[in-house]
Amino acid sequence: MTDNITIIVEPGTYSICRLPSDTAWPPVPEIGFVAFTVARPEYSLVCDSGQIPDVWKREGRIESGYTLMRVDGPLPFSAVGIIAKISGALSGASIPVFVLSTFDTDYILVTRDRRNEACIALERVGISIG
Repeated sequence: MTDNITIIVEPGTYSICRLPSDTAWPPVPEIGFVAFTVARPEYSLVCDSGQIPDVWKREGRIESGYTLMRVDGPLPFSAVGIIAKISGALSGASIPVFVLSTFDTDYILVTRDRRNEACIALERVGISIG
């Protein structure tokens, strides 16, 4: 299933945020791409940098300046090797990644300053950029 992978580069700049899980249940944005994870001992949030709730800004740790890349899906649960191919290509170019998955597809975040380099590395292994 690693053939014919297409990556869509989403517009905008994204942030990856962290709060300790002993914080009161935090608000999350209600618009745009939002990924909220509860994994003790932390809450994690990925969202558009302009949508970060104030409590995350005051009490959290924020890594900003990311580009969101979406694997064109939906992907069947039987798909094998998609993230391995993507992360392998980016690892080969020494580009760090932050990976998320939803029911239908996978998302990869890379720093905006490495976005073009990431696209080139992905294309080198036969991944289309849409």
